[in-house]
Amino acid sequence: MHYSYKSATLAVKQAIIQLDHSKVPYQRPTDYYAESVKPDAHMAKVKQVLLNEKKRVQEIEDRKRQREIKKFAKSVHSERVKDKAKKKRDLLDKVDALKRKTRGNNVG
Repeated sequence: MHYSYKSATLAVKQAIIQLDHSKVPYQRPTDYYAESVKPDAHMAKVKQVLLNEKKRVQEIEDRKRQREIKKFAKSVHSERVKDKAKKKRDLLDKVDALKRKTRGNNVG
């Protein structure tokens, strides 16, 4: 058995050399098995399934991103409202302080 394997591999190697030398194509195309195993209609179905899956994942990612954007926008808005209220409070405090100061000057 060992001898027959050696002789077979030697014969194949010599045949490859001769085919290369005489420029006879002997190798299968790279997509040979894909074309021979599955028909085009089946491959189109598989491709459509993969595209649908990709689209579904993309939609999920978009929804997640929109939720994050909405959450961020809410926090920014609440910060803006707090800042505006603080500025208004500060301004009213300054007005009250100025009123007290001017009242004190008018009395004396």
